[in-house]
Amino acid sequence: MTQIPDEIVQRLLMPNGVQKTIAMPSGMSGASVFRCRTASHAGQLVDSSSQSEELALKCWPEQTPGHRVEAIHQRVSSLASKLDLVPSYRRSVDGKTAVVDLRGCWWELSSWMPGQPLPANADIAQVTCGARALLAAHRHLCTIELGQDRHFQPPVFEPCVAVQERLKRLQTITQPLQRCFQSNLAGSVPVRQLTGTDPALVLQAIDRARELLRRNWPDRSRRIQAELATLQFDPVPQHWILRDVHREHLLFVDRQVSGLIDFDAMRIDSPIVDFARWLGSFDCFWESPFETATQILAEVEPDSPLTASPAIGDPPQFTEPPSSEPGTGRPTAPRDSSWGLDSPPATVRPPSTFRAIEEGKSIKLLMAIARASLWLSWVIGWFGW
Repeated sequence: MTQIPDEIVQRLLMPNGVQKTIAMPSGMSGASVFRCRTASHAGQLVDSSSQSEELALKCWPEQTPGHRVEAIHQRVSSLASKLDLVPSYRRSVDGKTAVVDLRGCWWELSSWMPGQPLPANADIAQVTCGARALLAAHRHLCTIELGQDRHFQPPVFEPCVAVQERLKRLQTITQPLQRCFQSNLAGSVPVRQLTGTDPALVLQAIDRARELLRRNWPDRSRRIQAELATLQFDPVPQHWILRDVHREHLLFVDRQVSGLIDFDAMRIDSPIVDFARWLGSFDCFWESPFETATQILAEVEPDSPLTASPAIGDPPQFTEPPSSEPGTGRPTAPRDSSWGLDSPPATVRPPSTFRAIEEGKSIKLLMAIARASLWLSWVIGWFGW
């Protein structure tokens, strides 16, 4: 766990009256997070009438460039001025929202947002409530200047970055997986230290999962790439998006959205990516994805560009997402029958016209991104294990 450097204590924590910090479990991003509590009537930047409050201290992953932190802080601060569910940044002794330590790592201090994430089996009403919160965020995000030397207002029409990114990841993960399939697991993992369970039982379960992946991944990967390839050149409206808004990043209290957290992945892309990441986190979506996506997005805003046109042709039929491998808590391979026995070959098409979205690509794009994200997260999670 990252230690809090003295310079961060002096420049960021003390001026905001922070007296107690608790290290929180690390996520996949590489950031370190601490839960902080301030003292009443303490600190030169704390108003004399303020009460004790909870804050979140975060150290960004190493080698994150300062200009990226600054760009995200500008957008999040703008969003926080419009939405109570977005945390607000606290300033350092010299008035900045981000402070760099002597190692070159960036730190920020913001409101601690209350609530808990929804479970994967949340009902459709709760998932819809979360989608409404995302729409509220995007109503403001679509008005924020693009920056990055793009001196005009959003939206822009460009191919979806998330589609191209997932195609690249699918292609680059093949060789590491092949080495993993051929490796000898015995003695390679300190199983008892990690789980407290009999190593033989755990390794048997891991080996079964590996065999399922070995049998299913080549065909599934080819099918997912084929679907993404049909969308990779279609220009879609883009503005700043959250990009990693899965179910653990939207918090609820009493079935109402209470907080939106983790903005490290923000960039310019299609807002459909955020809705795909959100809906793809829940079992109710995978039970009937086309119908569920259409229903939820129509209820959120019937006239939204996301739902103005249904997908062309017959919607693909998905089955449920991965379930757990018995006795391990690790997911088994998802079953997918949406392409039948023969998959279409991956094709490269010339760019479409701007009428692509108008002709109904939005739901198709949402489902393709959700499907690719699901499989990649499962495979990378298993590979990491």
